[in-house]
Amino acid sequence: MNPSPTVSICVPAFNAERTIDASIASALEQSFGDFECLIVDNASTDKTVDRVLAIEDPRVRLLRNPSNCGPIANHNRCIAHARGTLIQFLHSDDRLLPDCLERLVPAFSDHRVGLAFARRRLESSDPTLKEAIGTLHTPLEPLDHVNDGKAIVRRYVERGSRGNWIGEPTSVMIRRSALQLVGGFDARQKSYSDMELWLRILSRFDAAWVDAELSVRVQHEDTLTAHYEDTDEAWLDRLWILTGLAHDRNLDRRTRFKAWQQWTVAVLKKIVRSQQAARGMRRPRIEQLIQHVRQSLIWDATRPTAQLSS
Repeated sequence: MNPSPTVSICVPAFNAERTIDASIASALEQSFGDFECLIVDNASTDKTVDRVLAIEDPRVRLLRNPSNCGPIANHNRCIAHARGTLIQFLHSDDRLLPDCLERLVPAFSDHRVGLAFARRRLESSDPTLKEAIGTLHTPLEPLDHVNDGKAIVRRYVERGSRGNWIGEPTSVMIRRSALQLVGGFDARQKSYSDMELWLRILSRFDAAWVDAELSVRVQHEDTLTAHYEDTDEAWLDRLWILTGLAHDRNLDRRTRFKAWQQWTVAVLKKIVRSQQAARGMRRPRIEQLIQHVRQSLIWDATRPTAQLSS
């Protein structure tokens, strides 16, 4: 196996004995050959590890966490141990289509590109869910092959800073040096850690777009994001994202100030709807968020002068 492959296909896994065979098979069937398939098992209690060990292919590498560190931290473990210049995540119940790497890798010949994303096929028995998240990129269209990252962030904020416009990790390839620069996934996020990371990358790099289905997202009924959008945890995640955007000095001041306005409105609406908005939510997460705002000095970072510049 090449000790320094072009791509690391990273598979964060936990209790995935029913699906991981198909997932890894989709990686090994890629038409682009210069890759490793890194599986990081998060202390599974089923036969996931046995399934992986049964695969006789030198491109497959298995790491086992001594204890469960949580799903987001396990993604960061993948990044830390990846050897490739580029990282392609593959969730253990998703699949890559055969030409995924072949279509995405060339985009990174442009040094400005930090991530490349493409369409994905959604498999779900829930027609409402298919309608809601079957296509993610519509607000960004029309897209060029290479797109200004800051312009994508600006449009995201202008349209309310909601949802994931780029895609889940299986549908995105990332330059490893970009991940190292911005610090990987934020484990304090409940469910929007992927979009929060994409935004941090996009404020520093451009994004390549490939207009083709290159992966398959399998959405189970018990998948966290399936019924998450209107929960209190989702509200907190959005505030966390807005805090980061408002503080990001790579963005223009108008975008940052708009993010701060949305943060304020979201909090005020919550208070108006209920004087006891915190009831039912986990108090530690609220306290973490407050501390996050204080540490980021959001007040100074977004305070407008006589006129906001673009």
